[in-house]
Amino acid sequence: MLNKISHYHTRTIKHILCLLITCVATLANAAESPHEIYVFYNKYCGHCKTWMNTTGTTYDTDAPKYLGENIPKLTKYDLSERRNMTIYKELLTSGKLSSPIDGVPAFVIVDENQIEIGRTIGAMDTKDFYKFVNQSIKDGH
Repeated sequence: MLNKISHYHTRTIKHILCLLITCVATLANAAESPHEIYVFYNKYCGHCKTWMNTTGTTYDTDAPKYLGENIPKLTKYDLSERRNMTIYKELLTSGKLSSPIDGVPAFVIVDENQIEIGRTIGAMDTKDFYKFVNQSIKDGH
């Protein structure tokens, strides 16, 4: 009985180790992009809710399909929250944003120097979002 349990546990441990090695290898191969995407939204905005419930929630899984290996970090700021308004004001006064956000949802892409290289405002579907990201990064270099 002890040998059967030991064999079962040994086999299970081997499977878990293989899975962990695969995960680590995948993470090691993922290139970190020098770009970052800021998403400014308001939880009371209908267009913002739509984007957040689609592209905003699937970014981690969809981005590799649309952007390849260099995936920009996506940072979301709900401007209906005081702490995010403080961060927004810091981004604006530090020059990381070239001008104030005048509508939501707003999407801003910054380069490795935290300089704004792309901006768009308004609702868009997933394909248009990734097209905007790709074009901004291409034009920004």
